[in-house]
Amino acid sequence: LDYAVQSGDEKILQKVYADKKNKFAFFDSANGALFYEFDKKRIKYYQLIQKECDKKNVRLIVAISALSYEHLQRIYQNEELKKKFFEFKKIIHSTFKEVHDFANFLVAKEYNNYEYFYNSTHPTPKLSRILLDKVFKGANSAKRRD
Repeated sequence: LDYAVQSGDEKILQKVYADKKNKFAFFDSANGALFYEFDKKRIKYYQLIQKECDKKNVRLIVAISALSYEHLQRIYQNEELKKKFFEFKKIIHSTFKEVHDFANFLVAKEYNNYEYFYNSTHPTPKLSRILLDKVFKGANSAKRRD
């Protein structure tokens, strides 16, 4: 998928995103753009999970995974993708009390090589450990609402 997004290979993208009901993102061949749709049912489940954690006094920690520098650039170059990307972040931040958002240029620039990413959306275990240390050792990546 990363190859398809980066190269714009329409055939691969159409196959990957053929089932629009069950996918988070898909390719629109009419206008040649990758775009996102939000599953309202999934959002309701997220809200229920947070609510149950609140009832039981459980600290729920949510992370938005890091993306490679090149992947973020592709998102920012397309106004529709950029808009949807921020809508997604807004939904996550407004649904959960503690969110660690690593999908940003600060992280992407600092860890921009094969040592930290398998591909544009999948961090290696090394980067995952670094980011988990930031979560659990008090780095300033969190937005916490109480």
